[in-house]
Amino acid sequence: MPNPTPRRVAQAGSLRHARSSGTTDPRALALMTPLMFRDYYSAVWNFDNEAIANDDFWSLANIGAGAADPVLSTALGLGTVIFTTGGGNPGVSTLHGTAAIFQSADNPVLYIRYRQPAAVTAFRFEIGWTNVVTTKTTQCVSALTAAAVPTVGNGLTDGVVFAMDTTFTLATPALVGVGTSTAAAGVKAVNPLTTTAISLTAAKWVDLYVGAYVGGGFVEMYQDDALLCRHTVESGPDTAIAMFPYISFGDSGTSQVVHLRKVAIIAEENTR
Repeated sequence: MPNPTPRRVAQAGSLRHARSSGTTDPRALALMTPLMFRDYYSAVWNFDNEAIANDDFWSLANIGAGAADPVLSTALGLGTVIFTTGGGNPGVSTLHGTAAIFQSADNPVLYIRYRQPAAVTAFRFEIGWTNVVTTKTTQCVSALTAAAVPTVGNGLTDGVVFAMDTTFTLATPALVGVGTSTAAAGVKAVNPLTTTAISLTAAKWVDLYVGAYVGGGFVEMYQDDALLCRHTVESGPDTAIAMFPYISFGDSGTSQVVHLRKVAIIAEENTR
């Protein structure tokens, strides 16, 4: 058998390479994106060794008397990042990309696996892709009308976020998109099986995917492996908008502790 070296294939590590092996099913190709390093950006953080503060990709922020920056822990056996919101009314703990390096045309997708706090009341989060966040501990999406029209601020002009605030007008999680050329739009999260608003459960593990693309975005959420919601929003970043991943957990008076087990990012490389 010949040695499987890159010199024996055309464009090793590319989509072309993957297809030449006989793989044409889009579902299989999506699974292989980390192997197609020529055409895709991919990265995974298991948070198993290096302190977050030493990773230049990430930056930290918090506000509130008892809040703390996200911190590495092995309390659950494997590497985990602990967000302590502190009960500062608001108390907030945020992990975000240091630089806006992901272009809207590259269709970036953020995946996170986290455990809900012990109580999902007085709890809020914003997770997704943002071009600007003026204050990393202040909400970007502060309201949502009955018709799912969001109020967006804090510097955000282009992005897609999945947001919830159980004590405000975002008691039901919603996918929100906004662009310089498109008005902000929102979609309330609904369980496709029950056709009712999704219900989050304390201390359950969640798998969350948030993707952004020119003019829109999507969310897919699982709780203990059961699908909670899958939605798209027809508003999002303009063309040639640079964004960064944004993960923020907060409270409205009662301190919450959230465990983040894993983060992954996949993006196409269409911008060259």
